[in-house]
Amino acid sequence: MLGIIGVLFVCNFAGSEIAAHTNTQPLKAIAGLAMMDHETSVPTLFNYLLILINAMLLGVIANRSFAAQDRWRWHWVILCAIFLLLSYDEAAQLHERLSSVGAHLVEAKGIFRFAWIVPMGAAVTVFSLGFLNFLLHRPRQIAGLMIVSGAIYVMGAMGIEMLGGLYVSAHGMAESQGSVRFELLCGVEESLEMLGMALFGFTLLTILEQGTQDTRNPPRA
Repeated sequence: MLGIIGVLFVCNFAGSEIAAHTNTQPLKAIAGLAMMDHETSVPTLFNYLLILINAMLLGVIANRSFAAQDRWRWHWVILCAIFLLLSYDEAAQLHERLSSVGAHLVEAKGIFRFAWIVPMGAAVTVFSLGFLNFLLHRPRQIAGLMIVSGAIYVMGAMGIEMLGGLYVSAHGMAESQGSVRFELLCGVEESLEMLGMALFGFTLLTILEQGTQDTRNPPRA
């Protein structure tokens, strides 16, 4: 997975360079297939599949948790539902529609140029607090991997997006979309999202290998 993500990042940079220095439309279209900020591109498809695979793995864990009457079984179901929603969002870009909501809360410029970050940030905070006890009852290795993978994903999806907002506010959207620097920033953002998802997938496979039971609080008979 890391190798694929690395190749996609390099291809994104190459594609942005080609798109910035050619006026040939067929060549621009081919370059767009490698660019990570394009909705119809190979990296977007790969990221979508990563999220969907994780949703499927969470579904398997949830099913095993129900069979074992694990006390945390509904948490696994909720996680599965969230990842299904994330996979749909990756394909349909639903989060962009939250920008109008965020624009009512903050001025849409600077780090909040993409105002969907505000309501999404609130949702991430509520989710983190709601799943804190769940994390505390995971084995230390699993909890650590979950936290790190989630942090990497959020750093890409929201942290780098804020930097992108600063760039767009300073240079304008039209100029930014044709800028190699902006495309490189988008590449870092998407690569971090993929890296977070890949690490989370590794975590889920580890859970399936080790079992889903909460060893500190075994289910009641």
